[in-house]
Amino acid sequence: MITLPNRNHRDDQLKDQIHDNGLRVLRIVSGNPGITVPGIIKKLGEESVAVSADVVRNSLRRDLAKYVEHRGSNKTGGYYRIGQGEK
Repeated sequence: MITLPNRNHRDDQLKDQIHDNGLRVLRIVSGNPGITVPGIIKKLGEESVAVSADVVRNSLRRDLAKYVEHRGSNKTGGYYRIGQGEK
């Protein structure tokens, strides 16, 4: 008998802690390391989700603070999933 870890359990916990916009932003940041807020807004627009820069920034600061970090300067830096792209 083989017991495998329940990988869906973590996703369920994540969904309980983060709102819909936050989940969309997290998915975009995970798939596009180093993306900026205007880039996130553009990607959300492609999904027919209209949000402002303030909504995205608030989501990054409040809902996703444990999952996403900003690297680099305020002008040229971008957002990365914590643990992603580290050497």
